[in-house]
Amino acid sequence: MNCDLNSQGSIFYVDSNNTVTVEGSRLQAKDAIASYNYGTLHFVNGDYTSDDNDLVSYNYGKLLIDDGYFNIYDAVVDYNYDTLIVKNGTFIADYFVYTDYGGYVNMQDGDYQLDDNLIYYLYVENGRNSNVLINNGTFKIESAAFDENYGGNIHIENGNFTYSSYFFEDNYKDDESGIAPSITVDNGTFLSSNGNTSDFIYSNY
Repeated sequence: MNCDLNSQGSIFYVDSNNTVTVEGSRLQAKDAIASYNYGTLHFVNGDYTSDDNDLVSYNYGKLLIDDGYFNIYDAVVDYNYDTLIVKNGTFIADYFVYTDYGGYVNMQDGDYQLDDNLIYYLYVENGRNSNVLINNGTFKIESAAFDENYGGNIHIENGNFTYSSYFFEDNYKDDESGIAPSITVDNGTFLSSNGNTSDFIYSNY
């Protein structure tokens, strides 16, 4: 699909049997670009704007982003239950993911400019904990990078990160499953915008 479209509502609802590939398009929506994704939604280049909402509000399937420019009012993904893989792209939003329920998030590269958190809330869902893998990228985050992690696995291989507040804030064992959060950092550059190098992990229970 390649088009230029301005919508007063959402543009996509992808059911479980469908694969939608959006390539080189210019899409602008008053609401979320995609309200629900149960199948596979694939963005390849293009320019995407949500004036008052998300790129994808509910992701129950596979969301794949190869590249593109995304200017999103709220979250790139509001509620993630399955798979989100980003190869590259420029993302301007409040949140990258607002609430991950046992999903898988992989950021291979990209430029992320976030007014709030990279990921806010990571939960265990049906015995499956959230898994986040960051291979690389440039991140400017105006709050904590990760906030409210209940039993999630976070693995950072590399990247350049500027953040305010703390990098990892409020990490807890999941009460129901007993799964504890896991944080692994292999490499990367981390700069607290308030100049306090001790503000890396806060509240690890």
